Amino acid sequence: MMNSNSNLNNGSSNQPIDFREEAAKYLKYWYWFLLSIIICLAIAFIYLRYTPSIYSAKSKILIKDSENPSAETAVLSEMGILSNSNETSIQNELAILKSRRIMLRVVENLNLNVNYFVEGQVVDVEIYNESPIIASPEQKNASPNVYKVQFSNGKFHITCLETGKVYRSLPGKKIDLGFDIVSFNLSSNSIPENAILIRFQDPVLVANSYASKFSATLAQDKGSIVDLSINDRVLNRARDVLSQIVIEYNQDAIRDNQVIAMNTSEFINERLDSLNVELDSVERNIENFKEINGLIDIETESENMVQNINQYQEKSQEIEIELNIARSLQSFLKQKGDQLLPSNLGTQESGVNSLIAQYNALIVKRNNLLSGSSSKNPLVKELNNQISNLRENLFESLDRLVRNLEMSSKSVGSQLAQLRAQVASVPSKEREFRGVSRPQNIKEQLYLFLLQKREENSISYGVENIKAKIVDEASSNGVVSPKPNIILLASFVLGLFIPFGIIFGTNFLDNKLRSKQDLETFTNEIAILGQIPSVSKEESDLIQKHDRSILAEAFRILTTSMQYVLAGIQDRDKNNTTIYVTSTVKGEGKTFTAFNLALTLCEGNNRVLIVGADLRNPQLQRYEEGAKVLKGVSDFIVSDDESIKAYINQSKLHPNLSIVTSGSIPPNPSELLRNVKIDSMFKELKGLYDYVIVDTAPAMLVADTFLINRFADLTLYVARAGYTEKNLINFAIEAKESGKLSNVSFVLNDVKMSNFGYYGNKYGYTYAAEDNDKRKGLMSRFKK
Repeated sequence: MMNSNSNLNNGSSNQPIDFREEAAKYLKYWYWFLLSIIICLAIAFIYLRYTPSIYSAKSKILIKDSENPSAETAVLSEMGILSNSNETSIQNELAILKSRRIMLRVVENLNLNVNYFVEGQVVDVEIYNESPIIASPEQKNASPNVYKVQFSNGKFHITCLETGKVYRSLPGKKIDLGFDIVSFNLSSNSIPENAILIRFQDPVLVANSYASKFSATLAQDKGSIVDLSINDRVLNRARDVLSQIVIEYNQDAIRDNQVIAMNTSEFINERLDSLNVELDSVERNIENFKEINGLIDIETESENMVQNINQYQEKSQEIEIELNIARSLQSFLKQKGDQLLPSNLGTQESGVNSLIAQYNALIVKRNNLLSGSSSKNPLVKELNNQISNLRENLFESLDRLVRNLEMSSKSVGSQLAQLRAQVASVPSKEREFRGVSRPQNIKEQLYLFLLQKREENSISYGVENIKAKIVDEASSNGVVSPKPNIILLASFVLGLFIPFGIIFGTNFLDNKLRSKQDLETFTNEIAILGQIPSVSKEESDLIQKHDRSILAEAFRILTTSMQYVLAGIQDRDKNNTTIYVTSTVKGEGKTFTAFNLALTLCEGNNRVLIVGADLRNPQLQRYEEGAKVLKGVSDFIVSDDESIKAYINQSKLHPNLSIVTSGSIPPNPSELLRNVKIDSMFKELKGLYDYVIVDTAPAMLVADTFLINRFADLTLYVARAGYTEKNLINFAIEAKESGKLSNVSFVLNDVKMSNFGYYGNKYGYTYAAEDNDKRKGLMSRFKK
């Protein structure tokens, strides 16, 4: 096996790659390439014709930054601790934009869960906002069935295509279709001529589908401009979805602001109710004090005496108001720490106001995220951490504010005490009255302040402050799929690749000889004298007299090539030639080759003899009628006859052709071929005929051919295209190299015309075929 592989490698390595020859292997199947391209392009055209186009719509919005960072936050940002706060805020807004909660509202407002179609010959065409019939499901449930709706005689006729059940309903009347209660109406006064197909889908599933096709990305790394895009089969619907997403996003932000305003209003109303009770109690005390002490207008009487302390009293009152608000916020934060805090209550501490605004913004963002996801969401966890940290900061700020206000109150109180000591001459009743009326003034001012804030809060509640501003309206971004140019190009390439792949795979896996080039791949030392074309079942496999067929021309070329080889053989009797015809295994056409070679040599008035040397499986009777009963080689060897002439018979195929059959099948063919009479037989026959053609046994199966090969002037080794395995050729090469076969030359049998090669196919036999066709045409004319 190592020698066989080395022969193969040597033969292939010495041969340069002929790209024209390689291309010819595929070009001879050009019609398959053409047919494959036509089929693939036809499929592509059908696909483009009946596949709905997917359109892309795009829009651009600006997300307004509503965050007002405090001084502490600004310092931390400058230090780099909170450098990603703005980026996190934008990412949170993008998460809200892409949430299924927003998309579900879009689906419900645009009624995208109900789809309308017009029946087509191949595919149904979806219509959007143009359906003459409108279906309104009550519960918005999904149905696996498709309903065909027609309007005639003032009624809707609804047919379930899957079950065949028919419903009838008047316009606007509700009807139970099994899965939901649906009402049907006309979109205009005109009566629709064609039926409409309606499909009811689950809004949640529709929202999930659109959410997967929706994209919201930042236009720049550091900015608030967001690019929105979505794909859909209907362009107008894609535009409407983008526009509605922005509307729902703004409405969501407005609802969040309204929630804050409502909580603030609730807090103010609670404080006002409490102040009403406190004011009523204080006023009753003043009334009782005046009645007991007989005072009528004590305020006017004592005004001049206390002008010096009015300024400190006002300041004390302001401090008391702020202190009261701060303590109320502390109490509210302890009791309702996870809820929104009332804002803009008038505290003079800007840090506290800023922290409250940030705290409310984080609460709103976390609640929005929790409505569309779980508490395990990384963004929710991050917001909870920020809320917890901010709550601690707020507690510390409020504590610090209360302490500062208490210290200020004590300072102002001490100063007031000093001033009151200076006016000790003021009657005690007046001083007592001031003590009684002071809480009234404080609570009245706080009451008026809260009324003002409630009005401001009511005004802000009614103002719709949108969060997203449209930069570019929703517009078409072209067809996403299918792309005609790409699909047609891909189908063309596929049309080329399919036959190429089949041919390449077939050639790669093929272990049979197909052409002369396959033989030349193995060896350059053994000549290839001829190629015998395939013979169809309708044609004769024997050459006729004056034959101009392709088969006859092939054997003429073989005999010509054979003469050149014989001329170069030394120590040979030039008047008489013995030619052995053998093969590797049976079925490769050696008997066919031997007979037609003999008939071709007879045309030159040569005396030709065919000898059947295959004693095990004689095949000469296939071509020579009655040869099976004739005595032959085996009978001569076992007989006492000294001459072979008695066993020679005239062939019926040609007057110059004689035949010696193999004779009776012996039990020991190899022993007979070792008999000395074989030598005398071939010597005698060589002297009687110009050419002796010996049809031998397959060389690989038995040793018979090797036993008698010493008498051969030339050995024609027949290989059959499409039948002989490539690795079997190594056997012939080894037999030649070992000397078992002498003067070996190959003959390739049963070669298809497409495998003759460029020159052989185009020029070698075309002339003979055309000439033969012309002769047939002339004969047919003469017959007419």
